[in-house]
Amino acid sequence: MKIYVDQNAARSGNGSREMPFRRINDAAQAARPGDEVLVAPGVYREYVNPRYAGTEDARITYRSTTPLGAVITGAEEVKDWKPYQGTVWFCRIDNSIFGNYNPYTTYVYGDWYFAGRSRHTGAVYLNDRMMYEAETLEECIRGDVYGCSWEPEASVYKWYAEQEGRETVIYANFQGKNPNEEKVLHNRQRISHHQSRHHLGPARRLPGRYDRPSLVQRMDHRRLRNQQQQMRRYFSGEISGSGQRPLLHEKASEKPHPDGAGRRLPGPVPRMAEGEGGQPHHPPLQYSPL
Repeated sequence: MKIYVDQNAARSGNGSREMPFRRINDAAQAARPGDEVLVAPGVYREYVNPRYAGTEDARITYRSTTPLGAVITGAEEVKDWKPYQGTVWFCRIDNSIFGNYNPYTTYVYGDWYFAGRSRHTGAVYLNDRMMYEAETLEECIRGDVYGCSWEPEASVYKWYAEQEGRETVIYANFQGKNPNEEKVLHNRQRISHHQSRHHLGPARRLPGRYDRPSLVQRMDHRRLRNQQQQMRRYFSGEISGSGQRPLLHEKASEKPHPDGAGRRLPGPVPRMAEGEGGQPHHPPLQYSPL
């Protein structure tokens, strides 16, 4: 069965060609194995949580009626910015729009991440470019260049968020631009298309291209990761400050191996302190043409 979606349709749509659903999630609640969801061009700012899963022989497919014409995103546009200080503006967002997940109170953290608990999963975008998160409001106001960036001129665009009662207050340094006249987005939810119930089986990604971080952002992330690896090796004594293996370390670490070979046994790698590392880059939340 074909199920139709058009954001310009009436809310009372039933998914037929004549009366399409207005939201993709409405179609996702009705789609069964073997169904095809056809989405009209437009930007759909919503969370899609399919109710049923497809099977290996009868998949549920989501398609744009115009190639790359439909976009689903977890970001929301903000147009009520107010001047704060210098080139810094601020806006207030009611926390009720985030539901049970506020990206501006949730930190990026894990055993793979060595920069400390300082960056949030939320993000602010200026004209489709992700801005840099500042650790303090003062840092946001200064708008200094971030030395580890591969694109230093872009690193002066910074944002900072804090909680005031039931609101999230976002400060952003737009370097002289008027955010109410530019395209400014912020992350509203964790993901845009996901099955919350694991027993449904694997979800199929929407056909088409998912927007990935820009080449510069990916290079920044790769450079940060390499720096963190080098720092771990340096603090463990595996390499010296020049990048060469110190003879003292090699000599002290050579221990006899049970099979008689002189294999060097690596020593323990101490955990890096929180705060070491650099600025992480978080990709936009599934900002993707279908």
